[in-house]
Amino acid sequence: MSFWDQLKRRQVFKVGAAYLIVAWLIVQVVSVLSDPLSLPDRFDTVVVVLLAVGFPIALILAWAYEITPEGVKAASNVEAADSVHLAGQRFNYVITGLLVVAVAFMAVDTYVLDDVGEPVAVQQNVSGSAGSPGATPLTGQTAALRSLPKSVAVIPFENLSPDPDNAFFAMGIHEEILNQLVRLSSLNVISRTTMRRYAGTTMSIPEIARELNVGSVMEGSVRRDNDRVIVTVQLIDPMTDLHLWSESYERRIVDVFAIQRDVASNVALALEAELSPQDRERLTDGAPTTSQEAYELYLGASAAVYTFTPENYDDAIARLDRALQLDSSFAEAWSLRSTMLGVTLTWATEGFDEIKKEALDSAARAVELRPDSGSARTWMGLAHAFAGNWVMAERAYRQAIERGVIPPEMHEYSTLQMAVGNFAGAKETLDSYLLVDPQNPVAATWLLVALEGTGDRAARRSLYERGRRLHGDTWLGIRTEALIRIGERDFAFLRGLAAEMPPVTSAIGLPYLDDPAGGLAALREDYADPANRNSLRLLEMAEWSAYFGDADFALRVLGDSLRRGSAINVDFLWLPAFDTVRALPDFEGFVRDLGLDAYWREYGWPEFCQPLDNVRFECH
Repeated sequence: MSFWDQLKRRQVFKVGAAYLIVAWLIVQVVSVLSDPLSLPDRFDTVVVVLLAVGFPIALILAWAYEITPEGVKAASNVEAADSVHLAGQRFNYVITGLLVVAVAFMAVDTYVLDDVGEPVAVQQNVSGSAGSPGATPLTGQTAALRSLPKSVAVIPFENLSPDPDNAFFAMGIHEEILNQLVRLSSLNVISRTTMRRYAGTTMSIPEIARELNVGSVMEGSVRRDNDRVIVTVQLIDPMTDLHLWSESYERRIVDVFAIQRDVASNVALALEAELSPQDRERLTDGAPTTSQEAYELYLGASAAVYTFTPENYDDAIARLDRALQLDSSFAEAWSLRSTMLGVTLTWATEGFDEIKKEALDSAARAVELRPDSGSARTWMGLAHAFAGNWVMAERAYRQAIERGVIPPEMHEYSTLQMAVGNFAGAKETLDSYLLVDPQNPVAATWLLVALEGTGDRAARRSLYERGRRLHGDTWLGIRTEALIRIGERDFAFLRGLAAEMPPVTSAIGLPYLDDPAGGLAALREDYADPANRNSLRLLEMAEWSAYFGDADFALRVLGDSLRRGSAINVDFLWLPAFDTVRALPDFEGFVRDLGLDAYWREYGWPEFCQPLDNVRFECH
C-alpha cells in the first residue's frame, strides 16, 4: 500500500480537518471572551501558538494509532480491514457535527454578539430637508463602528532635535500628518486631542490599540538640524507587533509637506483603504505655504488651540498675524486665526463687534483662497455662528458637506445645532466626533449640554464623572456641569464643588439660597462692574437671577451675555434653568432680535417653539 493510501486509511486527513475546525472555534471563543473576562493582551497569541504546536502532534498520533472495534491500537498492529470502515464513518460524523457548530457560532457572532454593547453609531447624510429640525445634514444614514475598521492612532512623535525648544516642531509635524490622514474619508483616525495624552507614554502598542479600539498604531520621531529635518515613522499591527510599513525621510524643512502626503498615502496603502477621487485629490494638494518661517509660526500657534487662556490665545494670534505678513495666501493660518478670535469672545469684556468682524473676515479670506475646501467652510460656519448669523452658518456647514468634509471635521457644527434647539442632532454630531477623538475635553463639554437638552441626565452625569477623571480640575466641563446643576437645584453638588475648588464662579449665589433679595442685590452689584461682564460670568449671573425670581433681570443679563458671543451660550437658553425667562412676554422679541426665528422658518422649528402665523411664534 502506497504512503498516500496509508494516510487515507489511518484518517490523517480527517483528523487534520477536525483539528483545524476545533482550533478555529477555540480562537473565536477566546476572542469573544477576552474583553468580558479581562484576559491579558497576549492571551490570544499564546492560544494560537499552542494550537499551532498541537497540530503536527495530532497528525503524528493519527498516523501512529487507529480506532478499531476493540478500541485504539498501534497502527502497525492493525489490518486495514479492521479499522477503515468504522473509523471513517466516525470521523465523517465528527467533522459534520463540528461544521454545524462552526456555522452556528458564526451566525450568533454576526447577528447577536455584534449588537451587544455596541457604541453609538456614526450618522452621516447630506440630504437634510427644510422644515424638519431633526433632519440635519449629519443624520439619516447609520454606519456602526464597533471596531473602527481601517483605523489608526498616531502617537505624538518623539523630539530628537538637539535643541529642546524644537519640541513644538515635532508636535506640529505629528499634527499635520494627522491632518493629512483625517482628510482621507476611507480611514478612521484618532484625533490629536486624544492622542496628546499618549505623549511619552509607557503603555505598549497593544494596550494603546485596545484602549482606543483601533487596528493599527503609528509611532515616530522628528529630528531638526538647522534647515533640515529627519522624520522616521513606523505603522504597527498591534496584534502581531509587526511593522505594516516604515520609512525614514531626510528633507529640507520646506519639503516637509511632501513627507506628510507620502505618509498618508502609504498608510492608506498599508491598511488597504480604498481612496475616493476626492481623497486622491487631497493627497495631491500643493503645500499650504512656501514660507518656512510662516509655517513654523503657524505650528507654534496651533499648539495653543486647547489651552483656553487669554495669554496663550493672544500670543497665538500674534504668531498668526506674523505668519500672514510673510505669506498672505496661507489659508490654514487664516482659518485658525478666525477660530481663535471667536473663542476669545468667551472672556472678552469689550470690542465684541470688532472681534466678530475680524473672525468673519479671516474665515472669508480662507474660503477665498480655498473655495473648494470643506474645512475652510466649516470655520466660516463657526465664525457666522459666533456672530449670530444662524442662517449663514447653516449654509456654510452644508456647503462644507457638499465639498466632501468628513464628520470628524464637523464637530463645531454642534454649537449651531444646540443654539437653534436641535439637541438630538448635536448629540449625533458629537457622538460621531468622539468616536475618533474620544478624549477631547471640548467636545465632551458640549456633549454635557446636548445630553441635558435631550433629557438624558443619567448619561450626562456619567459623562461628567468620566471627564473629571480624564481631564482633571481644569476641565471646562466642570463649569458647564455647575451651570446645569443650578437649574436642577442641586446645591449639595455646588457646595461640594465650591469647597473642593475655590473659587467656583458658578457658586456665586450659594450664600444667598435662603435670601433671594440679598442674592439679587449681590448679583446687581456684580453686574455693575464692567470687569465682570465676560460672556460666561454673565451667563452664571443670569441663571442665579432666574433662580432668585427676577426673570426680567435674568433676561437682561442673558441678552448681554449672548450679544458678546452668540454661539457660546445660546444653547443654555433652552435648558430648564431658564423656564421662567421663556415664559416672559418679552421673550418672543428677544428671540427675534437674536435672529433665531429666521433660521427656524427656513430650516424647521424645534419642539419647544412653534409658529403662530407668518410673523409671530411662541416658545415654552
